Amino acid sequence: AAFLVCAYDFAFRWLSEAAAGERLGWLALGSTCLGLAGTTRTSLLPACALFALLLSARALAQLWPQLRRSPVRGWPWAALLRGGAAALLPFTALTVAHLLVNHLRFGSWKEFGVRYQLGIPFDMGPRFLPANLFNYLFHPWHTSCRFPFLWPRWHETVPLQYHLPSWLSIPEGYYAHEPLTGLLNAVPFCWLLLLLPLGLLWARWRRRTLPASAERRSAWRWFKALVSTVSVVSAVPVLLLFAFSMRYEVDFVSGLLLLSCLAGWRWLSLPQSSGGRRVVGIIYGGLAVLSIVLAAPLGFMGYYGSFQSHNLPLFVSLQEKLSTCPASQGGCATVRGCGP
Repeated sequence: AAFLVCAYDFAFRWLSEAAAGERLGWLALGSTCLGLAGTTRTSLLPACALFALLLSARALAQLWPQLRRSPVRGWPWAALLRGGAAALLPFTALTVAHLLVNHLRFGSWKEFGVRYQLGIPFDMGPRFLPANLFNYLFHPWHTSCRFPFLWPRWHETVPLQYHLPSWLSIPEGYYAHEPLTGLLNAVPFCWLLLLLPLGLLWARWRRRTLPASAERRSAWRWFKALVSTVSVVSAVPVLLLFAFSMRYEVDFVSGLLLLSCLAGWRWLSLPQSSGGRRVVGIIYGGLAVLSIVLAAPLGFMGYYGSFQSHNLPLFVSLQEKLSTCPASQGGCATVRGCGP
């Protein structure tokens, strides 16, 4: 996920700072990060491959007007080759090296080690898509009156149907035991992205456009389309998997957070009055702060409750001082909300 975010950064630097055929170092660095992202996280490999192809397509689009006017052996063709090489060669080299490692380790170019795992049998399919989509967006909080009040709980003792509404059936073979909190519950900042269509309709109704050059607007549109496409493609393997997990969200949540930032900037540019800008600014900042506050207890506990396991005396002391449980309820406000 870190390499993918770096690839977004380098792609934007190349797109916004470079003229056609120049500063290809940003492009090569972005392609290298894509290769590292795809080879350290196999589920991201299709999204990274698409990312690299889109970068090379953008390089072609920048040079296409010159290619149409130039002879076959003119400068634009050499620039096109350099752009294509910068966008594709680092990613391709790292991916081929990883496939070679697969062949040397497992005797197959396409074997990444999945069938050698000793855990739960691995399964993927479209029947898991509706349940996973609902859980990754709306999976409920687990609250408690005990510090730290919000828990990334495991679900061994919770019925499967608890995670889903009555109208959504449980797919056969679905594994729903690992910690998860729905993105729209845990990260209110993403509401800015969800509500962006309303802002765009408002801008069209008010005929409100941003003062920017056509080239600048084109670059921004392309970058937003790039992040949107890559985020969707990186989410597909996760949504087709037989299980949900908070750690799987990392495959696509970084792109959604980046898009939420861009959506928030669009909202900030829409109001024409100072009062309207102030209101939108308060909403923007409030959602950001709320997301940070909600993330704190999840980060405090971690995936396996490591803080509690390795710092038990301090953890117990914090619970005694900060918890708000009524004594009559045995230290827990709700049965479902009891922490470990």
